[in-house]
Amino acid sequence: MQGTVALVASSFLSGCGSSNSGALQPANPQPVPPGPLTQASLIVTAAAADTIGPAFAGLSYEKSELYGPLFTASNSGLIGMFNRLGTSVLRIGGNSVDRNVWTPNGPGQTAGQIAPSDVDSLAAFVKAAGWQCLYGINLGGAATGATTPALAAAEVAYAAQQFGSSLLGTEIGNEPYIRGQAYLQAHNGAAAAPEFQKILDHRGIVSNSVFGALAHLQLGRAYAMEGESAKAKSAYEDFLTLLKDADPDIPILKQAKAEYAKLQ
Repeated sequence: MQGTVALVASSFLSGCGSSNSGALQPANPQPVPPGPLTQASLIVTAAAADTIGPAFAGLSYEKSELYGPLFTASNSGLIGMFNRLGTSVLRIGGNSVDRNVWTPNGPGQTAGQIAPSDVDSLAAFVKAAGWQCLYGINLGGAATGATTPALAAAEVAYAAQQFGSSLLGTEIGNEPYIRGQAYLQAHNGAAAAPEFQKILDHRGIVSNSVFGALAHLQLGRAYAMEGESAKAKSAYEDFLTLLKDADPDIPILKQAKAEYAKLQ
């Protein structure tokens, strides 16, 4: 999976594609190590060194799946499939986790809302499957006022009550990039800039994801929103430098160039 992400990121940042023969071509040649190479070998034997736990690999679904009847105790087909996989962890989160609000009096299965009945259904499903749940709650919505810490705490408390020992833990928000975006949407550049700077200061957060490059662009937008032209230009230049070999027709690149031109 990580290799796939790396390939997608490389395609986006460098505009790589496939040749007429259909074989993937690297956007840039691999660097040649400057020093001497050391030969190494790996021997694999039948002897067991350690074991991987049954919950090492689980499944992850968008929280928006709670809007529908997927995770219910009556979905015997899906429960059976989970049973065949063995005991593991179901993560409920993704980008949609920051696009819904805990609604204590909601009817359930309603887009943009998470009601008690939605949590009840999910908890019943997880228990029937014999799995545990890593449950995500809205963080990005706090930047726009869509949700509050009190609502988030109430949702966690209700989930903990319904899941019991089937709740592995809670996940607050999704990628840090989303929080910065939420601040931008709220026209709060001063709050957005530190969020994107965190990504640039700790690149391990996003590894080789395209969000690492996009953080430069969003940082520039945040500074521009606050009237800090010099810092904005520097951030835009960093982004454009990263994409200097990319396809010039990529929409986000064209938009960034237009925005940068207005700063001149």
